Amino acid sequence: MLDRDGKPLQPCRPGRARQFLKAGRAVVVRHTPFVIRLTGRTVADSTVAGVEVGLDPGSRHTGIAVFTERGGSRTGKYSIQLDYRGTVIRDKLTARSNYRRGRRSRKLRYRAPRFLNRTKPKGWLAPSLRHRVDTTMSWVARQRRWAPVRAIHVERVTFDTHAISAGKPLEGIDYQQQFLRSKPARLARILQQAKAPLRDAAAVNATRWALWRALTATTLPVATGSGGRTKWNRSRTNAPKSHTLDALHVGELGQVTGWPGRVLVVRATGRGLYRRTRTDRYGFPRLRLPRIKHVHGFATGDLVRATLTTGKHAGIHTGRVAVRTTGSFNITTATGIRQGINHKHIRLLQRADGYSYTTRQENTTER
Repeated sequence: MLDRDGKPLQPCRPGRARQFLKAGRAVVVRHTPFVIRLTGRTVADSTVAGVEVGLDPGSRHTGIAVFTERGGSRTGKYSIQLDYRGTVIRDKLTARSNYRRGRRSRKLRYRAPRFLNRTKPKGWLAPSLRHRVDTTMSWVARQRRWAPVRAIHVERVTFDTHAISAGKPLEGIDYQQQFLRSKPARLARILQQAKAPLRDAAAVNATRWALWRALTATTLPVATGSGGRTKWNRSRTNAPKSHTLDALHVGELGQVTGWPGRVLVVRATGRGLYRRTRTDRYGFPRLRLPRIKHVHGFATGDLVRATLTTGKHAGIHTGRVAVRTTGSFNITTATGIRQGINHKHIRLLQRADGYSYTTRQENTTER
């Protein structure tokens, strides 16, 4: 909730927001996450206690919990599960590398060799890892625009990849390489465990310090907590395991009086492509894409609502739209894809911002 000047106020419940809108005292600023702006109130006229943000970073998902804290007791206001697209970025970089490698063996124009320009700056991260840090910081910045954030709590953990591959706690001589020719059964078991993928653990290890430095640069108080402390806090409150509930239980905690029953799932989708052609498997263009981005006022990725009274798709459908120059669009909803919907039956809810939004039930009901 924002005041009339766009400054954040204390978050309110959905029922309270509906009362403001029905009375004409507020206007909708954003559909998802739902943000309203009061037309006749300022921060000076309001009591703003402030909220705090908890982060549980992961390799594929990050849990974000916005809560109030008073005397060591936390009350969750809303929760967000942020899904990354690091694997998509990795696959696209691999495809680009293959295209470039294939061009070297064809009779194409001469490309001067590149030398001495491949050094990486200090703190460099691979694009798929940098995406995790930048996306998390983007959503921290959004929370600061929409809510009066006073502090940040982040779980900063490190994974022992050697212990993960061994499948058991290691200590002392267990960390040394051993000669196992005389013990084939143990050698076979160790080799099988060594094949277990450690990509997720490596991603968290590589980004934890970069995320912490970025958070401290916000000038907000940043408190860190261990994974063991988070698990102990959850055991005391009888909370199930999830990224969003872990974010609520990060760091020093007395008790948790409640948490939201539903979670907003935010999935990074990107903002489209620059290229206007599709390529074949050799990298040559095979068809052209439209040169315009907006069709009848809509662009691919916009959040829309279609209301159909007849036909096989009769009903109300809300989701991301994929535009076509014919004016017959596709809408991706939580239950599937609705194809061939005329633009005349579609209403714009929110412009595309590089994310798709759905909701899911939390692992437990609201307390």
